[in-house]
Amino acid sequence: MTATRVDADELLRAAQVNGYRFPAGFTGFRAGLVLPDGSSGQVTARSPREIEVTAAAGAAEVGWVRGEIASIVGHRWPATYEDGDGRWEKRVEDDGHPLGPLIVLTGDPYHSSYRVQDGHISVIDRTMARARFLIVIDSRVTLPDGRALPAHFHVAFWSVPEGRLERVETFQHRYTEVAGVQLPALVRVDTVDDAGLTVRQFTVTDHEVLADA
Repeated sequence: MTATRVDADELLRAAQVNGYRFPAGFTGFRAGLVLPDGSSGQVTARSPREIEVTAAAGAAEVGWVRGEIASIVGHRWPATYEDGDGRWEKRVEDDGHPLGPLIVLTGDPYHSSYRVQDGHISVIDRTMARARFLIVIDSRVTLPDGRALPAHFHVAFWSVPEGRLERVETFQHRYTEVAGVQLPALVRVDTVDDAGLTVRQFTVTDHEVLADA
């Protein structure tokens, strides 16, 4: 069954509203950082593109932490549906999939599609440059107001156009509430690829919400 664009927009808009974002006017946070080897550091996030990480670790590890924080902040930063996926034509295909109907964005440069299950996004599929990735959200943290944050999810990466599965990453995220804002407390990523299994993680402590600039 294929529904109209209005049906697709209503379904995707509701699912995105059900996902937690930082409150309007949020200007970032500062926190301590602890790596598995016991070394510590600090992270300051003022926007998705203004992430500072200092730690007694190698440049590659610091860069990885910065990238993970930037991804979390980018997905949580205040934004409207109209400025994001609301810009694109779309269709919905109710194909009986266990993870919900498929919403395909037409005209989106990343060839994005979603599945929505029980009012929440369950699958995200995008292609960017020479890589395709597919995210499957397994579990969430649900807040008292009904909004949710991803707690456990998998990401599979394929090369384009070869279509070779390059790696699968399994994420665990934990959060803490500070001044009414949900901030990252633990990030763990298990990566399986041709080299085997790699496990990385860090904890975030002593959070402080930054005052307005």
